[in-house]
Amino acid sequence: MANRKTGFTYFRVYTDKYTDPRIKKLKRKMGCEAIAVHDYLMCLIFQKHGCYVPWDDTILDDVAEYLQLSE
Repeated sequence: MANRKTGFTYFRVYTDKYTDPRIKKLKRKMGCEAIAVHDYLMCLIFQKHGCYVPWDDTILDDVAEYLQLSE
């Protein structure tokens, strides 16, 4: 049977990720929780389709529940 997985099981994370001005700005504006949401969504995106994830309310619920945040 052929492997039908479409996403990745691994993606590279650069060691200077947290010095990236975009990530620093996100943290400054939204707090550390935003970094956790960003990381969660990146894993979800690369796991499912490789470059996107269709957005719906269940994803919002999953992220909030997993990270114990309010929607």
